[in-house]
Amino acid sequence: MSERQFTRSCPHFGAISPLSAPVCLRCNCSLPPATVGQTAAFSYKRTISWIAGALLAAALLLVAAGAGLLHAHLSSTMAYQEALRLAKASPAVQAVLGEDVHLRSAAFGVAFTGHGSEFVQFSIALAGSRGAGHLYAVANSIHQNLQFSRLSFLPEAGTQYIDLTPVPQRLSLPPVPAKKVYLIPMGLSDSEPLDWAQLGPGGHA
Repeated sequence: MSERQFTRSCPHFGAISPLSAPVCLRCNCSLPPATVGQTAAFSYKRTISWIAGALLAAALLLVAAGAGLLHAHLSSTMAYQEALRLAKASPAVQAVLGEDVHLRSAAFGVAFTGHGSEFVQFSIALAGSRGAGHLYAVANSIHQNLQFSRLSFLPEAGTQYIDLTPVPQRLSLPPVPAKKVYLIPMGLSDSEPLDWAQLGPGGHA
């Protein structure tokens, strides 16, 4: 589109001024009213700018809504709640963050649930009266038995992770009926005995 559609010339010196300027920028004399073509071109430019701004605002709103839904989903998991509890109770994290520990950002990650199990992986920024940092967690739960494979905190001003991963606990599995297991030593030499097999009731391994 021609530049002349968005500018006009001074009738005295020919200086170029923006279409929206009421006076010449050089001599300060009054400029004649814009022609119909110039007015239409200026209105077209404003319409395009308004549409572009509206599309950008809509895209930002969609991103914000998606981030909010993701945070709500992650924060509802048992792994998220337990990770925050362990982090806030850690003396090492308290030494970095100080008091009034709170969320500094929304949680970002993934969570999959199915068949009584749940996998959660996320990171979230925490802050307090003394400093800030990021909490990282990877956890699995089976029938409400939660196990962290990773739980660590990285201070904002440092490069050393604080390991918060709990010691794995023995899973509490439902009881099953007693079964007999028979070990057949096929292909074993005399130096490879089966003495490690503990005999159960009735003399069966």
